[in-house]
Amino acid sequence: MDEGDSFMRIHVKVTGRRYLSGGEMLPALDLPGGSSIDDAIDAVRRQTGGAAAIIPQALLAISGEHIGTVARHTPRVLVDGDEVMIFAPVAGGAPQTGQSARFQSRT
Repeated sequence: MDEGDSFMRIHVKVTGRRYLSGGEMLPALDLPGGSSIDDAIDAVRRQTGGAAAIIPQALLAISGEHIGTVARHTPRVLVDGDEVMIFAPVAGGAPQTGQSARFQSRT
């Protein structure tokens, strides 16, 4: 049997925003063997209401190892039992084009 014929269970935790307004997300995903972190993100998006549900700035970790953000992360093939954590920012973010990253008084 090759990796394409087997399945693995990945544990998922999403924190920082209320993604589950439409229903309950399963705490685990069953994915085909050889699936990547991108495959897992796509599966979570399907469960949480689409692409807008998980923002590109959300941080990613696999089994305790930070790998980047949803938009820019180290490619990784998952293995059975991995824990995928998605940490969405709860406030803040990068300044818009033309704005300083430092606080500016409005007076």
